[in-house]
Amino acid sequence: MNSHDPDDTRIRRDALRWVVELTDLGCPDAAALPQGFSNWLSESDRHRAAFIEALRTSRRLNAVDPAHRIDIDEILQKAKASVVVPFPIRHADAGHPSQDNRSPQGGWLWAAYACLLGLLAIPYGVEVLQAAPITYSSGVGQREFIPLEDGSTVELNTRTRIEVRYGPHSREVRLLSGEASFDVKHDRERPFRVVSGGTSVKDVGTQFVIWRLDEGTTSVTVLEGRVEVEAAGRKEMLDAEEVATVSTHGSAARIDLKSVSRPEIQRRMSWQTGVLIFQGQTLAEAVRAINRYNVRQLVIADPSIATLRVGGSCRGVDLESFVALLAVLFDVQAVPSREDANVIELKRRAAPR
Repeated sequence: MNSHDPDDTRIRRDALRWVVELTDLGCPDAAALPQGFSNWLSESDRHRAAFIEALRTSRRLNAVDPAHRIDIDEILQKAKASVVVPFPIRHADAGHPSQDNRSPQGGWLWAAYACLLGLLAIPYGVEVLQAAPITYSSGVGQREFIPLEDGSTVELNTRTRIEVRYGPHSREVRLLSGEASFDVKHDRERPFRVVSGGTSVKDVGTQFVIWRLDEGTTSVTVLEGRVEVEAAGRKEMLDAEEVATVSTHGSAARIDLKSVSRPEIQRRMSWQTGVLIFQGQTLAEAVRAINRYNVRQLVIADPSIATLRVGGSCRGVDLESFVALLAVLFDVQAVPSREDANVIELKRRAAPR
């Protein structure tokens, strides 16, 4: 979804409203879904994607349903079964050739509805032969939420590009640049694998985030479940709330593992709400993070400020607020570059004479 589209903004708002309402109604499953919600969810695939995104984001922020009592799969099936088809469907009488007696409008509605049901009801063991990969990408300062054909979902952070390919016995995503969060529908017969440079991450039924830092370094954060990380013949298993930083150089690889707290997980995932949170990162690290969301780029022109520790939060696309924060905290000034209009140099403010 394009978060700058007014229609998408409305859909996201409706999705959040339904998440809160289902929680208030005490609906741990699909047994008592409001008819209005079933109709809304089945209205379009954009509604379905927005609802899943809103539910996942709310869970991570512990705003609603932190115990994951709401079963997304069951809700989707219930919504599918609750939709009233808005036109009659005639079946051919025995011994007579079948005829399509639906109106042109009804036929169009049925095609759209059938397409949606097809996305919800694809058997996950089906072998899908795909000659060419499907490419998805996000622009500068944008996020994209993508429901995949196998029931998994991917959320792309800013400046991210992936390729998705389905094979008879595999599902593979190549992270070409940026950062992506994966919520994988487990299928023992068709493993889900993400490749980033020389690093391979194999799902064992889970949610995880991969950030390709550069050509030779990849960071993997496990939110739920478990993954297997492999690089240059080395393998490591990661559980929830663990992070692996993988560095590959030719045929050699180094995999560094560490456990992280739930608040740190939430900080790492704050980009899903468009906010960046800094808790003691160096100015160099903070600048690298903020630059990913903006066309204009910050450059540290004074090496003495690169190791300053930054605390606070700001929207990723709000470059001005970030620079203003630095001016207040560290007396750092931002100076437009004389060589490039899109470059802003950061340097320590000179003491008055």
